[in-house]
Amino acid sequence: MLDELGPTFVKFGQLLSTRPDIVPPDIVFELQNIVIGPQGVVEEAIVTGTHSAKWLDNEPTGETMTWRNAIFFPWDPVSRRFKGERVYTDMPRRAA
Repeated sequence: MLDELGPTFVKFGQLLSTRPDIVPPDIVFELQNIVIGPQGVVEEAIVTGTHSAKWLDNEPTGETMTWRNAIFFPWDPVSRRFKGERVYTDMPRRAA
């Protein structure tokens, strides 16, 4: 359903990033930039949250962490829909 919303999906994400009553303050997405082009949409955000679960092979530490995310939503011009998403992050990985 969300992929059918197109630009409305992006606006929905913007709204959620400003509503701590909907997205709990344990994780905060500060939207920095949105780029819309023929290949798709990229949202860049600074994320702050408590590392309370295993993620990217990092065991939880309970500490507050801040990192940058870029989420790419590729556009399929044939079906005229977004086809998934790819998440890029600079969250530091701990040595195994």
